[in-house]
Amino acid sequence: MSSATQQAQIARIARLLHLRAEEIEGLDDVASADLRVLHDQIATSLFAGGQRRFAGVAQLSGAIPVPAAAKLAEKFLPPMLAARVSELLEPAKAAELVRRIGLDYLVEVAIALDPARATPVVRSIPAERVGEVARELIARQEYGVLAEFVRIVDDRALAAAVVHADDDDRDGIAPFLDVEDLARLDALR
Repeated sequence: MSSATQQAQIARIARLLHLRAEEIEGLDDVASADLRVLHDQIATSLFAGGQRRFAGVAQLSGAIPVPAAAKLAEKFLPPMLAARVSELLEPAKAAELVRRIGLDYLVEVAIALDPARATPVVRSIPAERVGEVARELIARQEYGVLAEFVRIVDDRALAAAVVHADDDDRDGIAPFLDVEDLARLDALR
């Protein structure tokens, strides 16, 4: 377990709490896997009370034409809330929305998203769009976020994503992956 891996997980927790990573103290000795669990527990706790509202927004998005829903989401839903709502969307609807949402906003939603809770939605996103988002995440060195997606995307989407990664980027992602996912990533070299 590397210090960089721990710091990336702490940065994810800080982002969730609207803090800077350096404002979070006392977690430097916590294993990165435990930090990932802590992140997920914080997210669940923060958003549990709003689950019915998120479901209502997701349901409303089904009644609105996709172009309007995409524009409204970008204008009125902060990425963190959009991530929670997207976890509840029908995968086909999510795929339509993703095509119409601006890339910068989509990247922010991807950073806030819990891929494990949104697996069907993430898997519905066209591989080309996954590649575009991955390119931006790589540019930002969001390796912990990328690793979360490596775990759940299909091989076609993974191939579209890793085409943007050089060896340094792959080395940045690797500490976040288990052996099986690392093998999937290495198979695409």
